[in-house]
Amino acid sequence: MIVRNEYPAGVPCWIDLPTADVQGSIEFYGGLFDWEFVDRAPSGVPRYVTAQIDGLDVAALAERPDADPTRSAWITYVSVADAEASAARVQSAGGRVIDPPAEIPHAGIGALCADPDGARFGLWQAKGRIGAQRVNAHGSWNFNEVKTIDPSAAERFYGHVFGWQLQRIDFGAGEMMMWKMPGYGDFLVRLDPKIRERHAKEAFDGFSDAVGWMAVAEPGTAAVWDLTFAVDDTDLAVERVAKLGGSVVEGPFDAGPTRVAVVTDPHGARFTVSKYTPA
Repeated sequence: MIVRNEYPAGVPCWIDLPTADVQGSIEFYGGLFDWEFVDRAPSGVPRYVTAQIDGLDVAALAERPDADPTRSAWITYVSVADAEASAARVQSAGGRVIDPPAEIPHAGIGALCADPDGARFGLWQAKGRIGAQRVNAHGSWNFNEVKTIDPSAAERFYGHVFGWQLQRIDFGAGEMMMWKMPGYGDFLVRLDPKIRERHAKEAFDGFSDAVGWMAVAEPGTAAVWDLTFAVDDTDLAVERVAKLGGSVVEGPFDAGPTRVAVVTDPHGARFTVSKYTPA
């Protein structure tokens, strides 16, 4: 695990869950991931509860009384240098700004947007709070994947808004699509000087610049940004999900060096739990 204290522009940096039932979500995710919670919103406004492990921020639960229970979903936020300019690019590329950029005192400027297919994501211009401090370790966010109806349109949109490039990879069981942010690997080397060496052994060319994945949405389903949490034991996590009132959608199953399961919380928010074991 590497403790993060910075995210370059164009890199996903934070996740939160809009929910009409903050307390129920606290009980579920706290029981699943052993999260502790800090209420950061002043009294009299909707709650914004930050989840932590060992005092490090991992995610948040955002009270939204108007949250649509049929569209319960985690939101992925992308770090940007200028939220206003990024929101303008979203609109010029055919996306939609749902909640315009707004300043959160001593934290940053955030906005909620949707791509042309309707997949929701956030913008985050940090001014004190950089985003997730603990990542890629048990109970913390691992990576994100946009499920889209039109991959070609998504490639144009996210390339225009964030400068992402799409790399197609064939592992022998069908093509996968990975988002790259050119130069991100150079930033990661500053945090972990041996990261390229490990990726050369365990991954493939270009992986050090990876910031996410893309897949084609299943027929009849809405476009959405999905996310994966790292866990120490996928099977145990699935047992906990069921005991806490969630549902198992798929798995657990082995996908190469990872043990994976797709689940939902009691309100229908979908996510993946994954244990990676290097060869």
